[in-house]
Amino acid sequence: MKKYIFKLLFAAGICGAVCTLSAFAANTVTINSVSISEYTDSTGAVDDDYVTATVGYTATPDSSSEEMSRITFALTAQDLQGKLAGNEAKVIYLDEALTPQKESYSFVIEKERIRSALSAASGTEKEIGDIEGSNLTFVMGGVGVEEEATFKVTYYSPKDALYGDVDGNGKIRSTDAILVLKYDAGLEELTDEQKKLADVDGNGKIRSTDAIMILKYDAGLITEDDIANTRKENALN
Repeated sequence: MKKYIFKLLFAAGICGAVCTLSAFAANTVTINSVSISEYTDSTGAVDDDYVTATVGYTATPDSSSEEMSRITFALTAQDLQGKLAGNEAKVIYLDEALTPQKESYSFVIEKERIRSALSAASGTEKEIGDIEGSNLTFVMGGVGVEEEATFKVTYYSPKDALYGDVDGNGKIRSTDAILVLKYDAGLEELTDEQKKLADVDGNGKIRSTDAIMILKYDAGLITEDDIANTRKENALN
């Protein structure tokens, strides 16, 4: 009898463990970086009314979950707590049949839509100039994705982009230095806009020296003016 009870308990324990693992199994998506670059039309001319956003992401399918067949992107001026109902604070929404294995996706954003979304989010009418330095949130999900991924970014026009802000979140931090080091080691791919921002010293190369400058800036040892002066010196050489 004792052996029988033990077998039942053992079987129940195994079942519980398997059920628990199944409950945690899920398709996942992670946003790794966001970069904002100039938008050029079909003639190659720059259109200042628009910008191009490139989202770098990782999608990890789980064989025991529903097939991850579609990816959705949204850029919103809405806070993460979702205090605003409806779509008035949404800048753009895309529902695309993207392959989850793709590592980045680019789309065009009209600056007027950013201004309109910020006005809705704040409750006060904003001007186009007010979008500089504004806080936006990228949200990524899709069919078969268990939980949406979010990535907060501070918007700057391409001409005002921060050298060293490789991940595009409006700050220069050690995480940016890690991206530079991974790229230098061949472990990470960067978009063209990220490469421009990663070349902190302006010598045309992305090396560990750029990562060192980022870490110095993050530690308060150098300023943006110091970075600008270094870039000017290298531009003259």
